[in-house]
Amino acid sequence: MPAAAGMATSPDVAAAALRELRRAQPNVSIAWVRGRVPIQDPAELEDYLEGLRRAGLDQSLFRSLQPYISTT
Repeated sequence: MPAAAGMATSPDVAAAALRELRRAQPNVSIAWVRGRVPIQDPAELEDYLEGLRRAGLDQSLFRSLQPYISTT
């Protein structure tokens, strides 16, 4: 859902779907998804990942966890 909403330029829907995805899978990142989605066609996979990026999903696990990491 986050990928589809991200590609459809529905920022509110994409953000809500991404929140739900993170609730179910807190360590989700582009790298995490790339390693687990069963999409075989490279172009289709890149389109899917681009939708997730547009929805706000970060590239790496560290970047996706930064809001939760205290720097003090």
